[in-house]
Amino acid sequence: MSGLYRRFIEADLVVLASPVYWWSISAQLKLFIDRLYGLNFEEHPEYYQGKKLVLVFTHQEEHPCSGAELSRQMFEQIADYTEMSIVGDLRYSSDQKHVRESPEKLAQARKLGEKLASGE
Repeated sequence: MSGLYRRFIEADLVVLASPVYWWSISAQLKLFIDRLYGLNFEEHPEYYQGKKLVLVFTHQEEHPCSGAELSRQMFEQIADYTEMSIVGDLRYSSDQKHVRESPEKLAQARKLGEKLASGE
């Protein structure tokens, strides 16, 4: 984990991506988030403050109480506490056609990528 700690501390932007199962992120992403607790925000807020986050979720259905929305709410709370900011959010439902066949979703991803590349 020490290598991931170093990379997290050095990063200006972190992309957090996960499929959503049973109203939550994958165990792997949850473990990563839980292990970041070891960086101790109270003693080292500089490890977190000002860092930008992008969330990417794949999920089963579009619904206000879906796991993707609940997962976003969790990350909003984490970002608020640690003074990070969510600068992008991509979601794709498997109830729709394959993402390669969705010009709207591909355009959304491209637009976010261009925004991030420009430093906005």
